[in-house]
This record gives sequence, C-alpha cells and structure tokens, in this order.
Amino acid sequence: MDKDELIRGLVKPLIWESGLFCDQDAFYSAYPNPGWSVVQFSSRNGRWAVDDPFGNASDDDWETASEAKAAAEADYRARIAAALDLDKLRALVEAGKNAIVAMQESRGVIVSKREHAVLTEAVADLRAALAAFRGDA
Repeated sequence: MDKDELIRGLVKPLIWESGLFCDQDAFYSAYPNPGWSVVQFSSRNGRWAVDDPFGNASDDDWETASEAKAAAEADYRARIAAALDLDKLRALVEAGKNAIVAMQESRGVIVSKREHAVLTEAVADLRAALAAFRGDA
C-alpha cells in the first residue's frame, strides 16, 4: 500500500454543508473536522478561496467550489498524514496480508477441528479488518 492508499483508508472525508459568509456563497466542513470553509469572493472575481480551521485564507483561488473543496480536502489529508508514521502503518498492513497468506497455505496441514475453526475465523477477521482499512468494506 502506498501513502495515498493508507490515508484514504484511515481518514474520513470532509462532509460539506452550504451556507453564506458575508452574503457570499460558502461551504463549511461539518464532519469529521469542522472548521474548513470554501467561500466565493466577489473581491476575487467570483473565484473560490479556502480557509483552514485556523482562519488562514488560501493565497490561491479556484474557478469552482468543487475545485476549492478538493484543495481543502488535500490539505486536510496532508496535515493528518504529516502526523502519522506511515511506515509503521504500512508494516502493519503487510503483516496482516502475510498472516492471511500463511494461514491459507497451512490449510493442507492436519489440524484439529477446533484449530481449523480458529484459523478460519482469524483469516476472516484479518480479511475484514484489511478491507475496512483499505476502504473496500
């Protein structure tokens, strides 16, 4: 898994609600991290700007609200990624994948019914956890 896949699997996307800011069209992030805003400014010839949760306005502006929201989302994810040790997370995911392969390969080994049930359940749990982590679930 590369860095972007890990972040997509870990970070919930921003959910936007529409509103007004000084009588100008705006969108506000409502969840999971309130505080982001995207505002269409007449002073920027109707182009859209992004404000982060600290009130810092972007120097750049965008033609559409969708482009500005995408920029806010990218900045939001980048800030979270900077705080995570992605190498450790990647190693954890790889260990889970390797455990699934090892358990599947051990199916030919004679084990008790109880051990087989435990291994089968462990494989199912790992598959579900990795799918949820990747966003496949």
